[in-house]
Amino acid sequence: IDTKFFNQPIDSKRRNQILTTHQIDTAKKIILFPARMTSWKGQLEFIDVIKKMDTQNILVLFAGDTKNSSYTNLVKDKIYQNNLTSNCKILGSVNQNEIRSLYQIADLSVSFPLRAEGFGRTISESLYSNTPVIAFDYGGAKNQLENLSDLFKVKPHDYKDLPSKIEVLLNLSDDQKKGELQKVQQ
Repeated sequence: IDTKFFNQPIDSKRRNQILTTHQIDTAKKIILFPARMTSWKGQLEFIDVIKKMDTQNILVLFAGDTKNSSYTNLVKDKIYQNNLTSNCKILGSVNQNEIRSLYQIADLSVSFPLRAEGFGRTISESLYSNTPVIAFDYGGAKNQLENLSDLFKVKPHDYKDLPSKIEVLLNLSDDQKKGELQKVQQ
């Protein structure tokens, strides 16, 4: 990834444009799920995690290609069936500038593919955008997360502790986030 690109702060005009375009409520804690809509990326399973949480103050943004319309519809239906329409938004495809902005707006980025990926670039993109990330600790993610505490790592397919880990990460102080993220960028 272009680490310099993702490490550049966004200007307020671009930030406001993204917030307005996607109607993002910044009063809520924002969780970014950057992945194309496909069954092995784990969106359906993540909705099960979100429904176990206190969602009053959470907004999940699913950002990624929606060409797989049958799967996208499954995700939309599950959001609706679980009364999470005010907590989950499917943004669809976004360009590189938009995803950088979304990382920087988000309080947390997540990566939960159902099978290990060789690299999983969204993890590094998030970290270089100074946004904490939580991910399954396997495949390429394992190497990218090795300098972070266990709080940012989850045993693959272990959804039991995810709600509590996410709650902790969403409530880290700015100093705690900065300290952890500096470990990765060194």
